[in-house]
Parts: sequence; structure tokens; C-alpha cells
Amino acid sequence: MVEEIFRVLRPGGRFNVHVYALWSYWPPLLMLKHGRNWKLWIENSREPVHIDLYDGRKLRRLFGPARISIEKFEFKYLRPLERWLGWFLVVRGEK
Repeated sequence: MVEEIFRVLRPGGRFNVHVYALWSYWPPLLMLKHGRNWKLWIENSREPVHIDLYDGRKLRRLFGPARISIEKFEFKYLRPLERWLGWFLVVRGEK
């Protein structure tokens, strides 16, 4: 996916990618509720789906030499904790 983004993006072009965060409140809650099949409950589908969870280190490796910024979102229960417990990572960068 990242190779294709860089292939089609013009020099100076910007990208904005949303991924699931590895470290958040949501996976532990799903694990407690659904056990080892917790990933079946992420996408509102009971059919097996492939889910990857990301952290900043993995995203920096994926996006290679591009300078990126990473923000965490979606912890609706207590917004000040969003940057630590949020469920989504948003990666913004430029080719």
C-alpha cells in the first residue's frame, strides 16, 4: 500500500492515512469480552478479516524516508487521554 502511495503521488504531494493503534484501550476490552477471536469484532463482521495494528515505530519504518507526523484519536470517554489511549493513528506526510 505504501509503495503504491509513493508511486502515484507527485513530488511534494501529501498523504493522510488512518490505521488502528496497537496501544489503545480497545483491543484489551475486545480480548476480555470475546477471547482469542477478538479481531472478528473490530470490523462489525463475523467473517475472518485481516487486521494489522500499528505503533509509531512500525509506521516510521513503513513510510521510509518521508517525514511524517502521527496523531492518535478516538478516546471519547476522556478526551485529554486521547493521545495515549486513542484507537486510531493518523499518519500525515509528504513525498
